[in-house]
Amino acid sequence: MNDGYIAGLLLLILFILLLTGWRSLLIQEISIRVAVGVIIGSLFFSYYIWPLTSAIIIQGSIAWLALCGVLAGAASASRSGFVYLVFGAALITVVWFWSGRLYWIDPVLYVLKPGWDGVFFAGMLAGLLVTRFKEQFAVLACALPAGQLLLGLSVGHEGFYVGGGAWWDRFISALLMARLISVILLLFVLLGSKLGFRRFKDQGGEPS
Repeated sequence: MNDGYIAGLLLLILFILLLTGWRSLLIQEISIRVAVGVIIGSLFFSYYIWPLTSAIIIQGSIAWLALCGVLAGAASASRSGFVYLVFGAALITVVWFWSGRLYWIDPVLYVLKPGWDGVFFAGMLAGLLVTRFKEQFAVLACALPAGQLLLGLSVGHEGFYVGGGAWWDRFISALLMARLISVILLLFVLLGSKLGFRRFKDQGGEPS
């Protein structure tokens, strides 16, 4: 499968769901115009390549994504909430870095699938730490580029590239994983509250 195919397919499915009334559940208060703007900006800056060091090269769209993540985090949280988002992003950065680092050291060191452990754990942590889409986007858009940069610095491999279709496959998958975790948790809460209310109502109807 070609790099970037998964990201393109997932974005197409997401776009169809947004047009069919799933916006409030998927991206919540984010307007479709803003979401499209982020995507168009990512496509535009993907043609720019910037060498950060003699060994690390970053795609322009990754820098654009990180900037959008910082702005989303700053706009969606109070000062204490922003500190919490920074903590969550730092935690996910560490998880992303070490999952990639261990696999780089020894390709047999993986849990689920080679190169995709970080996607699963990063998405799961983002979904458990924050529930709003804007905040999940913020922590992942900052944490994943930071973790990849740390990985590039640690391996010291000449021409280490941060970006590309394969990286975007992982980012989009992690973001959708976070939303899936949040939806599942929401369903459990709603189910629990409904069962609790029904039990309370039944108990209230019993004769004393």
